[in-house]
Amino acid sequence: MGGDFNVVSNLTERLGGRLALNQSIEDFNEFIDNNELVDGGFIGSKYTWCNNQQGSRRIWARLDRVLINSAWVRLFPKISVQHQARMLGPLAFGCSSSQSHQTRSLSVQVSAYVGYPRLL
Repeated sequence: MGGDFNVVSNLTERLGGRLALNQSIEDFNEFIDNNELVDGGFIGSKYTWCNNQQGSRRIWARLDRVLINSAWVRLFPKISVQHQARMLGPLAFGCSSSQSHQTRSLSVQVSAYVGYPRLL
């Protein structure tokens, strides 16, 4: 599952602005843990979103990510998540299975918390 979760998983994923709400971070991490997901990691820029403000009002955050489970990792052990330039979309995601050795990429831009109302 991937896309813009509109929350960071820890305080180091945000720069500028007011401190992120600890309850939002806790809820997001609880969602990840309860669903036995792990962050797919990334290469590229640390942040995927900017509020486009200037000076001290500018905020950077890592809101976009790919979360995977152990079944996915068994099927596709090679995963690549690239934080792209903002004009291309926030993420490019590629994976390959150990059998096919073929990599398929797709652009991930949207996700939703289905059945997890505290994060909506």
